[in-house]
Amino acid sequence: MKITLKKYIEFIGNNKAAKLFDCSLHSVKAWRYGHRQPSVEQAKIIIKVSNGVLDYEAIYGTPY
Repeated sequence: MKITLKKYIEFIGNNKAAKLFDCSLHSVKAWRYGHRQPSVEQAKIIIKVSNGVLDYEAIYGTPY
């Protein structure tokens, strides 16, 4: 089953996500609520620390 970045953050919590992704709480909230998307460099970190649970599609959505 695929999970989105938003759902992953909801599951682990904003504070834990900020620590895990090594970024600010403000950034995590912006990603969770759809105000911003992570940079490509940040996405690489997110994919790595999520142990492959998240991928580019989970972060940026399905391309059409």
